[in-house]
Amino acid sequence: MSYALRNTLIIGAFLALLLSGGLYWVRSHLPKRIEALEGRIKEREEYLDQLSRIYEIYSSLESQLDSLRQVHARRRKALPPSAPPSVVLAYIDRLLRADRSGLTFTFNFQTSVDRKEYGYTVCRIAGEGPFQDLYKFLWRIEHGQALVKVTSLHLQRKEKVIEGRKAYGWVSFDLSLEAYYSPKYAILKEPWPVQVGIEAPVTYNFFYPLILPELPPNKENLPEVEGAKLLAITGDRVYIKDRKGRLASLREGDRVYLGKLVRVDRDEGRAIFLLNEGGIFRRIELRMPVSEVEGGYTVAKLLKVRVEVTEEGTILEICTDRPVRYRHFTLNSPDRVVVDLWPVAFGKGTQKVTGEWGPVRRVRYSQYHLSPPTARVVADLESPVPYEVSHEGNLILLRFREE
Repeated sequence: MSYALRNTLIIGAFLALLLSGGLYWVRSHLPKRIEALEGRIKEREEYLDQLSRIYEIYSSLESQLDSLRQVHARRRKALPPSAPPSVVLAYIDRLLRADRSGLTFTFNFQTSVDRKEYGYTVCRIAGEGPFQDLYKFLWRIEHGQALVKVTSLHLQRKEKVIEGRKAYGWVSFDLSLEAYYSPKYAILKEPWPVQVGIEAPVTYNFFYPLILPELPPNKENLPEVEGAKLLAITGDRVYIKDRKGRLASLREGDRVYLGKLVRVDRDEGRAIFLLNEGGIFRRIELRMPVSEVEGGYTVAKLLKVRVEVTEEGTILEICTDRPVRYRHFTLNSPDRVVVDLWPVAFGKGTQKVTGEWGPVRRVRYSQYHLSPPTARVVADLESPVPYEVSHEGNLILLRFREE
């Protein structure tokens, strides 16, 4: 056997042995190694899931903590070194004075409980008054700095007559309070502080009847719509005369006795009011009265006043949205021609038109009367000049001729 062949066989045998050992290790030991690594990967994944859940819980707790800190900052409570009945009564009196409360009550000291590091004084308050005032009193106790706890509360509707009229929404009440104190953790000093300038939020009065047996008096002297007459409508404004003879100018949303004006309908010539008559809502509609002039139309609207110079002279043109009655006359010092139109509504104040139109130097117009609704147009002249008046439907023309 040659030397080269012998070396080749030896190397081949060595490689075969190495290959068989590698296959044996792969088949016997590698699966266990892979299984162990997969187990470790699964453990890591579970650990990461736990960390994720812990982080979510931590974020939630952190958010709750911030909310509690905000609540604590808004509702700061503190304890005084003691809470004798006289101090508690003085504190209650200041709470009521802060809202000018109408509550009347009797104050009774019940007992004083002494614990190791704190104590509390038990008091009973019984009285009567408007429910809204009682609500404000309890709200101030709840939001005050002194730690005072309402342990029981009994309410009952109260029939009350003041100056011959029934007062609605009154209650009789009986409540127990515990005023806490601590000589060890005391912060508050006498007198216990009362918040000033902070109003209790408005709440619904459960003891106020849904329907009143009688209507409240008109203490604010507001216009009374019942039995009123609608005199004029101009733009977004209406003019009414109530049954007491009082004139009123109103826009949508303006208050009247027991309600308000909710709609102005210029096209239909009507005003719609919504009244709350002691819990019963009623809709009242006032309409413009039909005019006595021919055609039976309602109050007209002044649309346009215009002056122009033509070959025939200076022409003053007055235009309304329907035919109206009118009269004209002259005045002096200064010289002027006056035209009154009715029934016409114009609620924009005095309007002026200036220019150079021959004898006419200025024109002004405004609402002259409310009852009957009358608009007045005045042409100021340089000097007295003759004029003619004519009308064509909704148009009234004044022709001035210079001499």
